[in-house]
Amino acid sequence: MCNSDGEKGAGVPDDNEDNSNDGTHPSKRRRMGSGDSSRSCETSSQDLSFSYYPAENLIEYKWPPDETGEYYMLQEQVSEYLGVTSFKRKYPDLERRDLSHKEKLYLRELNVITETQCTLGLTALRSDEVIDLMIKEYPAKHAEYSVILQEKERQRITDHYKEYSQMQQQNTQKVEASKVPEYIKKAAKKAAEFNSNLNRERMEERRAYFDLQTHVLTRRASVLAVKHSPV
Repeated sequence: MCNSDGEKGAGVPDDNEDNSNDGTHPSKRRRMGSGDSSRSCETSSQDLSFSYYPAENLIEYKWPPDETGEYYMLQEQVSEYLGVTSFKRKYPDLERRDLSHKEKLYLRELNVITETQCTLGLTALRSDEVIDLMIKEYPAKHAEYSVILQEKERQRITDHYKEYSQMQQQNTQKVEASKVPEYIKKAAKKAAEFNSNLNRERMEERRAYFDLQTHVLTRRASVLAVKHSPV
């Protein structure tokens, strides 16, 4: 999309240069970018509208979607969000790989990509490297994306609380009053297990995670052998 728009924008000055050779008002036709050219203003406004990519459309996903999976972002989405047309050329050192057909179908089911994009060549980037890049070179974009992450986290907690409340109401209606404390203990245990699994996922499965409260990117430390120096 960005490349096709860029070609159209590049073609506008050529058309005006050709028209300037007809001998009628050559000086006015050569002065592009002035307030007299409504066509130039319209083209600029269209380019600006196509260049904006909302942060909520930048999706992080896990692949494979099991305990062995890693977290990725699509290079095509990252490129549009950061406004970088030649992303691979500008950042060749980032780890990247091509998406498999099965992975594309998985993202299609999640509505991350469209049916048309399933037929295209898509590239995956490690999300921790993308976040690190945004922190260093695109702080404004990172701040915007962090707000979206906070909103998603709040929504996830809200949904989890609603589900928990519904289960509590159903269980309270079915059990005797004497068994309510037992169910409260079970509910507290489930909540503790949920928090424990979330922390384990952050520390073990992800190579890095971003703390939404402290705004600190924490990387997982590799296990080092302990060497004892002679006394």
